[in-house]
Amino acid sequence: MHPSSDRLATLLAVVGALALVIPACDRSSSEAGGTSSSESQQKQAKQTDARDQTSDKAEASSDASDEAALGDDYNLEGRVLVVLSGADELELEDGSTIETGFFMNELAIPGRAMTRAGLDLTYTTPDGDTPNMDPSSNKASYFENRPSYEAHLGFLQDEDLLEGSADIRSFDDILEEGLSEYVAVFVPGGLAPTVDLATHPALGEIIGHFHSESKPTAMLCHGPAAMLSTLDEPQSLIETVHAGEEVESSKNWIYRDYEMTVISEKEDKQTEEKLGGGLKFYPERVLRQAGARVEVKDREKGFVTRHKELITGQNPLSDREFTRAILESIEARQ
Repeated sequence: MHPSSDRLATLLAVVGALALVIPACDRSSSEAGGTSSSESQQKQAKQTDARDQTSDKAEASSDASDEAALGDDYNLEGRVLVVLSGADELELEDGSTIETGFFMNELAIPGRAMTRAGLDLTYTTPDGDTPNMDPSSNKASYFENRPSYEAHLGFLQDEDLLEGSADIRSFDDILEEGLSEYVAVFVPGGLAPTVDLATHPALGEIIGHFHSESKPTAMLCHGPAAMLSTLDEPQSLIETVHAGEEVESSKNWIYRDYEMTVISEKEDKQTEEKLGGGLKFYPERVLRQAGARVEVKDREKGFVTRHKELITGQNPLSDREFTRAILESIEARQ
């Protein structure tokens, strides 16, 4: 063979070898690149998952701050006694009457949250009568939004409180059955508590139990008027104070020197303007004269106080903060 042919053959052999090596390198590089791409994809997936988790947490946090989700972050046990007025009418000073009852959001928001937290509710009125809902409170404007209003209206319907078919216990029934199983007592507002709760002796005995056992005692808006039932002669005190006479505070009152809030006298007077008639007493004034350390704030804001076992909220705007305070107080004892 010609020498040049030998060189040509050698060159072709080298080229052929390179042709075999280069694809292998390409494959190796591609595989290496594929591994790198896979790692990149995994990293991106992890970042996406992290973003999704962050978004989920943010959404959960948003839900937790929503009044419709109150109670979801708790896991509580026990039974709460819900004290409601049996009144459906309120007599004004001029003898005229208006329809009254519990205020919708003041019962529904704390009540629904407590059930979502795992607590059972027992409802009681003076004679075991079905409580009435104040028609003026049946408005979406008292809730964060329309869905929240509908959720809480559904709660009241589920509890049979709007159809008159709920199992309502009388105060005497509650006392006869005993109070040891209850972890807390809750009294919502509306003007109705000023009709029959403030002066009912059996209620004074019931509330006195929760005081003596240091069990959470929660009252909202006009609800704190129920504490007057623990006085020896609450009706006499109410009439004397409303007449403008000074009285000496009761030295043996169980809530003497307790810090609390209640619907303000200013707010009650504004309510009188809407009703077109005067109320028979202002809980703020009477509780203060009885010996409580009452504090109220601007009516455009909610306000909640805690002192020992007592939790009080000033007005309907206090409902969410008030609800959290109840749940926290019950949780602290479990």
